[in-house]
Amino acid sequence: MTKIDGWGPVVRRGEILGAQLTRLQHELSRKQDYANRLEVLLRSRTKRIDELANAVATLRDQNRRLDQECERLVDMVRLSS
Repeated sequence: MTKIDGWGPVVRRGEILGAQLTRLQHELSRKQDYANRLEVLLRSRTKRIDELANAVATLRDQNRRLDQECERLVDMVRLSS
């Protein structure tokens, strides 16, 4: 059997480092989970923003066409008077 006298502080330091490593791995895992949830939320919000932007573009186009029709109707009323 090999004598390990004098190695006690080294063994203890290894135990402390092992515990710190475990704690840091757990913390990293929690942060990665949080980042993943944020990415899902970001994708969801980006999709909703795109949907709303498309709706706004559609409404603007519809308003433009209605303005053109209104101008034609105004011209027709002017010509009929």
